[in-house]
Order: sequence, then C-alpha cells, then structure tokens
Amino acid sequence: MILITGATGAVGGGVLAELSDAGVSVRALTRRPEHPFPAGVEVVVGDLHDAATVERALDGVRGLFLFPEAPTVVAEALRRSPVGRVVTLSSSTVLDRPVDDVIARRHREAEAVAEASGATWVHLRPGAFASNALRWAPAIRAGDVVNGVYGDAVNTPIDPADIASVAARALIDERLENIALTLSGPQALSAHEQLGILSEVLGRSLQWRELDLSQARAGLAAHADAAMVESMLGLQAQAVRTVPTLSPTVREIIGHDPRTFADWARAHAEKFR
Repeated sequence: MILITGATGAVGGGVLAELSDAGVSVRALTRRPEHPFPAGVEVVVGDLHDAATVERALDGVRGLFLFPEAPTVVAEALRRSPVGRVVTLSSSTVLDRPVDDVIARRHREAEAVAEASGATWVHLRPGAFASNALRWAPAIRAGDVVNGVYGDAVNTPIDPADIASVAARALIDERLENIALTLSGPQALSAHEQLGILSEVLGRSLQWRELDLSQARAGLAAHADAAMVESMLGLQAQAVRTVPTLSPTVREIIGHDPRTFADWARAHAEKFR
C-alpha cells in the first residue's frame, strides 16, 4: 500500500492515478472525500496536521508520497510506522534560496523529515510549474491584458504531470535510493514568452503590463502573508538575474522528453477561455 498526500492536487492526483492504473494499491489522505478518485483507491479523511489521522493513514503503508506540510506531525507518525520509502515533493529553491526564505524552508523541512525517518528517500526538486500560468487565467478570461511583475524572469516550467510520472516511478523503483532529483521542463522561458505561447494557443493577442513592486505586493497580499509575498517576489527577482539550468532527469527516469509549455497550454486551454 502506498499513501498519497496532497492527493487532490495536480501532482499528487497524477501520482495516485498512475499508480492506480498500474495496479498498485493506493490510499489517499484528503480533506475532500467527495473528490472523484479512481476506482479502488482507499480514502482516509483528514490532513497532515492531525496526528491521529496521519497515524491511521500510515497503518500498513510501505511507501509515502509526502506533500510538504506539517513536518513535526509527520515526523512523529513516521517514527512509529512501517513505511520503507518516502518520496518528497520538494523544490529547487532548497538549492539556491536563503536559509530564512519561507518557501525554501518549508521544503527543506520536508526533506529532513524523510531523511530522519529511517526509510529510503527520494526528493523531487522541480522548478516553476507550468501550471503557475493559471494565475493569469482570470485576467485572460476577462480581457487581453495580464498584469505582472518581473516579466523578464526566466524559468524552466515543468508540467505537473511529468513530476507525477517521476514520483510514481520513484515510489516503486528500488534503484532510486537516497537521492535528490532536480526536475525541469525542456525550455527556459520568460513570463513574456509564456504569455506569447498562450496567445498562439488561444488565438488572441495577449499583452503584458509590468507592475511596480508596490503594486505587486498589494496584489499578492490579498492571498498570502508578508513573508510569503517577499519569498515569491524574491524568487522572481532571482529569475531575472540567473540563467536557469535544464535538467535531463525527467527523460532519464520516464523515458521521454518532458512536455513543453505549449503542450501544457494546449491541454489546459479551456481554463483560459
């Protein structure tokens, strides 16, 4: 039995579906039992902040896909569980962001939980998700102008489906042991270039309107606390200054090239219409 946390998310849901299709026994820990899980998936209602729920969900589990949340609770539960393999959804931020960066710290804590558990571990460290572009969807549905900051920031957007495929393989392939895998999409693209690709896919002329930092902070503050806002802005500022590295890991693990941003955009075009 393999337990999937974050089971209704883009990555966790993909991991669950791939393992279920492969005939692997899968359990989902979720706050949303009404979610349409694949047939045969065992559902445990709860979340990673509830110690009793986590211990119940881990009962009889040999593998865990760990979403980076509630590290203290998960660490305690893992010490009393039979889990032999933990795959963490981490982030490339653990490699190049300051110690006090909120996003990086969250993922470093998840990695530390896996490494201290006594289980075999694999850390997945993707960069920016292609699906981050969904933050532009309300503006694109309403008009042709997207407001943003650091339009020249360059990332290597990766389709969450590719992360899920690597995670599913890592959960069952014993050759992957105590290793951190840096994941990227196949292209380095700026925010301007990603918006241009969406323009082509949607058959529209979308425009980028650059905000100043005070405007960006005000917009983000409606959705995140101050520390998270500064972490997000810091990531984007760093992406302006740094040329990202493309990783061959997705192809090496799953045997085909990662999907392009255009592939992702075509598959999710209706979310922008």
